[in-house]
Amino acid sequence: MTADEHYVRMKAELNEIQWRHFLASEALQIGYGGINQVVKKSGASALTVQKGVREIKAGQVYHPGERIRKEGGGGKN
Repeated sequence: MTADEHYVRMKAELNEIQWRHFLASEALQIGYGGINQVVKKSGASALTVQKGVREIKAGQVYHPGERIRKEGGGGKN
């Protein structure tokens, strides 16, 4: 499995918070230049990865069963 396939498979399995934290973890593991490398391999936005890094460093982790979006978030009917 190539690196790109790895990201495609993970994106299909994770919700948006888990995906963001997964990308951030990968970037942090790489170290300097990690965000750019993850963006290139995953096709995700740099802002998404940066937000995930900020959340992880702040200790904001997702717990299964919690809301994924804030109240009022999402599409309007």
